[in-house]
Amino acid sequence: MSRICFPKEIMSSPKRYYLRISWDKTKPILTALLLNPSKANHIKSDATSNFMVDFAKANGFGTLILVNVISFIEPKSTKLRLYSSAFDEINKKYVRRALKLGSEIIVGWGEKGEFAALQLSDLIEEFQYKMVCFRYNQNRSPTQATYMLRIMRKEKKEPQDLKVIKFEK
Repeated sequence: MSRICFPKEIMSSPKRYYLRISWDKTKPILTALLLNPSKANHIKSDATSNFMVDFAKANGFGTLILVNVISFIEPKSTKLRLYSSAFDEINKKYVRRALKLGSEIIVGWGEKGEFAALQLSDLIEEFQYKMVCFRYNQNRSPTQATYMLRIMRKEKKEPQDLKVIKFEK
């Protein structure tokens, strides 16, 4: 399995723009547009990236590309208020690239990512035709992958048990 984080010059940066994990390049690509990176990079994974890889494998994909509405690496989402209003043009370029490459796009930025997602609204509109999510929150934001992971563990379910629905904004 190959794990690549682009660009290499940001490996010690407080941001992660793009993480591509491949295990079978003959199969389609799943792009995940999530809230923010927690810890995963090209060397080590975290619970969310492992969950998303397992979900991708269970659904016939051979590559997972992880991008985020907020590029700052922050394991505690309570601290994201500091970053959510900072527009990041570099992040937008990587998000665009990932959305183009994905044959399907799963979105999950949650309520905390709504403001940051607004800054990507043109991309979300352009690629909405291939977007899905696990479920919606009360404010109609797509539920975060980390929340779905907690639910799955609590209910003792496997990634192949999860169903997605068409994302509509």
